[in-house]
Amino acid sequence: MKGADRQHAHELASAAEACGLTPHLALAEIHEAWSTEGDEDGADDAEPSDLIDSGITLSTWFDKDNHRLPYTACSISEDEICSNVKYADSDPDEEEYEGYMGNYGNTVDYWYRRPAIVLWSKSDQVAMQFKFDYPSAVQALVKLTQKPNNHQAVLDTIRSSGDLLCQYRNRSHPGDKNVKDQRIIWALLHGLQPISITREPCKMCCDIFPSTN
Repeated sequence: MKGADRQHAHELASAAEACGLTPHLALAEIHEAWSTEGDEDGADDAEPSDLIDSGITLSTWFDKDNHRLPYTACSISEDEICSNVKYADSDPDEEEYEGYMGNYGNTVDYWYRRPAIVLWSKSDQVAMQFKFDYPSAVQALVKLTQKPNNHQAVLDTIRSSGDLLCQYRNRSHPGDKNVKDQRIIWALLHGLQPISITREPCKMCCDIFPSTN
């Protein structure tokens, strides 16, 4: 962002923090696919007719201090956006025409890319870490379990992560090869505390992650 946009973003971020929200900057990409009419002579004569599909993706994340974050891209719905500017009133950043190909075609795709300030509650920060940077969030939880007197902090992290921690059972990441880390997280997911924390089962873990056996 530059000039007035940068100043407006800074003011919005400051107001958001005062309201208990965590601001981030991301790139919003709006994609639309349209069927076309009047395109017998090619893309120059093509006019969008019916909207076939659309979607909005957030990517390229930065924190409020302009540090790049390793967050994954995610899709959002249009009702999650608050904007007083209609992106379709400006030219698309990218356009691609597909002529008739027998059983498909005569379509045009538009991509609009805009900076977006993304807000969520500070109380949701742990859950958002698991959602957007799962490997790092898991590693942070593992390190937490390996330090003494962190029993409550571990339980608070598990509670805050909601069902996102359960993704461990269905996702594979380069950092998951450490057998010890796998043992600790697997124990957490099955409602058991690792020996490094306590030898007694954790009722809260059992409530959040009931055994599937």
